[in-house]
Amino acid sequence: GKRVIFVTNAAAQSRKSLSEKLTKLGFEAVAETDCVTSASAAGSYLKAQHPDTKTAYFVGEQGLADELQCHGITPLGQTDTG
Repeated sequence: GKRVIFVTNAAAQSRKSLSEKLTKLGFEAVAETDCVTSASAAGSYLKAQHPDTKTAYFVGEQGLADELQCHGITPLGQTDTG
């Protein structure tokens, strides 16, 4: 069969939260690796283009913070925008 990839520009969601949402909506066996969000793209970009990055000040929602952490980057600034 063919692999299905779910792509969204919703930065509020991490790949994990998107896969959980899609599963609740009735899609079967949606893994985090089957999902791409703008938050995960930002984390991947930082890790690929700036591999020494350990912390990042961000303005965004929890999904972005989660994805930064998944890429080994400590998100800062979350309490500044609340």
